[in-house]
Amino acid sequence: MNILSIDVGMKYLGFCLFHVSNGDFSITKWDTINLCNEEKHICQGMTKKKGKCNKLAKYCKNGNYYCKTHAKNQEFKIPTAELNRKKLSKKKFAVIKILCEKYNIDTKNYKYKKDYLKCIEEELDNSFFDLVQKTDARQIKLIEYGNNLRDKFNVLLKDININILAIENQIGPLALRMKTLQGMIMQHFIEKKIKDIIEISPYNKLKKYISNKKTTYAERKKLSIIETRKYISEKNSLNKWIELFEKHSKKDDLADAFLQGIYYLESTKIINY
Repeated sequence: MNILSIDVGMKYLGFCLFHVSNGDFSITKWDTINLCNEEKHICQGMTKKKGKCNKLAKYCKNGNYYCKTHAKNQEFKIPTAELNRKKLSKKKFAVIKILCEKYNIDTKNYKYKKDYLKCIEEELDNSFFDLVQKTDARQIKLIEYGNNLRDKFNVLLKDININILAIENQIGPLALRMKTLQGMIMQHFIEKKIKDIIEISPYNKLKKYISNKKTTYAERKKLSIIETRKYISEKNSLNKWIELFEKHSKKDDLADAFLQGIYYLESTKIINY
């Protein structure tokens, strides 16, 4: 029997595919899906052992991409938060003057703020890296989400028979788009003739670890990673997934999908321990 656990996310959707047999389980697939189709740029730097860096790039210039470590070794400077292009125009003229002095930007004896801003822009263009831009999930249309999740799940789960879908239930008035996405995911699997679709409260996956203790969102995310790491380390048959988990940039999404699946397996007594 195959059970798919999905942690809903507007940008990264975490999933864990469990295979259950004879009262025990294994993991068949475990990863995240980028529903925004955000292009990943890999650092072009070289490691000390002359191998490719392979870290995600944070900075770019003229078609070249680097992580923070390798960007420091290039001719261009790393931009600071106070030189954020989108926020510069909102700063007071006095602050703009201070920034020009701090970064030794030639203002050419200009007198007006707009001219100072132009000088900063020129300096950023000529001397600083650009930040690799991230996709704003709020700008993605629901139709695009629908097309992306359909195409990616069709490839990911090709020739795999899913018996049960366990999906995180979105709650609260601030989660309207998340709730809509949840419904779109459920409809996709309904059309795949999956009869058992279970909506699981986000609180259930950590219920046995925190009891009634009040926790913040950040604390729950951290705890989810800790408990997942502990589980896959202690269960020998899951040890092969440790490396993937530790190297993954979205451990929290992996952990949430995994622990949600474990909650379902244990609460329904599908597994015998």
